[in-house]
Amino acid sequence: MHWWQIRKRGADLERELRYDLELEEEEQREKGLSAEEARYAARRAFGNPTLIREQTHEAWGTAQFERFWQDVHYSLRQMRRSPGFTLVVVLTMALGIAATTTMFTVVYSTLLRSLPYPQSERIVAIHDTRIAGRSAGGLMTGPRFYDIEARNRSFSSLAIFYFDESTLIAGKKLPIYMKGAGANAGFWDVFDTAPMLGRVFNARDDVPHAPQTVVLSYPGWQRLFGGDPNVIGEQVKLDQQTATIVGVMPQGFSAPGGVDLWQAAQFTPNKWGNDRGDGQRDTNVFGRLRLGVTLAQAQADLDRIGEQLRREYPSSDGAWQFTSETLREDRYGQVQSALVVLLIASALLLLIACINVANLLLSRATTRQREVALRRALGASGRRVAFQFFVESVLLALAGGVTGILLAFVLTRTAATSLPGILGRPGTIHMDGIVIGVALLISVATGIVFGVVPVLETRKVQLHSALKQGETRLGGSSGNWLRSVLVGCR
Repeated sequence: MHWWQIRKRGADLERELRYDLELEEEEQREKGLSAEEARYAARRAFGNPTLIREQTHEAWGTAQFERFWQDVHYSLRQMRRSPGFTLVVVLTMALGIAATTTMFTVVYSTLLRSLPYPQSERIVAIHDTRIAGRSAGGLMTGPRFYDIEARNRSFSSLAIFYFDESTLIAGKKLPIYMKGAGANAGFWDVFDTAPMLGRVFNARDDVPHAPQTVVLSYPGWQRLFGGDPNVIGEQVKLDQQTATIVGVMPQGFSAPGGVDLWQAAQFTPNKWGNDRGDGQRDTNVFGRLRLGVTLAQAQADLDRIGEQLRREYPSSDGAWQFTSETLREDRYGQVQSALVVLLIASALLLLIACINVANLLLSRATTRQREVALRRALGASGRRVAFQFFVESVLLALAGGVTGILLAFVLTRTAATSLPGILGRPGTIHMDGIVIGVALLISVATGIVFGVVPVLETRKVQLHSALKQGETRLGGSSGNWLRSVLVGCR
């Protein structure tokens, strides 16, 4: 049943009650009673209208829903009556929720959320390291990459990727600095993402002396061309060489490191000659595992190739070995432990905030003993009073949660833009529906948890002494004991 149907039935019930009461008054006047006597007699004969309303609503099955909204409205009035208390509770919760949500957003975006590539778990970063320890950031020389490409049995495709800062001139515009990258045609097979516009460069483009081709990232396309969809086929000057724009990648795609454009590397195996083990190391290497091949099997395959190269080229390759890790480990492995520690620390901060709020609610409950006693004396059950306190706690927690989420949104954007080298390109770290849902769930859970404290104390109210003494401290030594525990927890 919809809310407007409930309101209509309630209005119909009120009209029927008034009509029955007026009819009873008329019958009493016909018996010779005065108007005032008839009114009182009619009310005695008719019974308690409030009880009749409640019994009718119980029969309709809407009583629980109406009681819930009554508790919500009453809690909102209590919050308005004590704006200072409400503000302190909301801000305390907001700080705890904001810290926890921010860190959960970072951890979820980096360590839990799927990377923006199809079957990203099959993408492997391959490093070239000295046997005595990692060197040169794991970068690889060209000859060793082509040896892997020719001899491996584990990868369906292999990619080279190197950064190449470029100056680009489009039409009559001024030169613009672009963060570029060179890559082979296999790069697009490894990351397996279709362009939003046009195409990516292929094996025919990735040979020496072929016409230069450029693929733009979404941010580069927006910055340089304002999102013009007719950019495909346009010729530009890239480091004084003519190049043709052949494609634009979708917004969510970013290669490791984040660049504005990609150009075909146009390398060949004989480009480096004998420049092997200690040669020019500027190439990142990635591979896509064949179906059914595990990372351990791929590493064993790389170990086999490395051993062959050490025997064949002992002077240049004898001190080097291949290592591999998942793309996620390559991106975030160095900060994974730190992020987990910060998430635990933020959770502890939220716990401290909950204890502080529970202590505030317990202190406030000491001034509401008479209110609880009056409600109990008027017929409210202990469960009814307890549920109302729970509703008030959850509303306070939700208000703090929403405020905390807004603050976390600002903190997350600040962290993502301030630490792009650690957390990835801006946009990688962002709040989504899952993060917001988890934050709201945490808010409700914390509201229930710290709402338990005043509920337990209100159940100990002695009606006779509370009504006789007026406003006094709640629960005597029991309340003091519980407050001491909360203070000790802080």
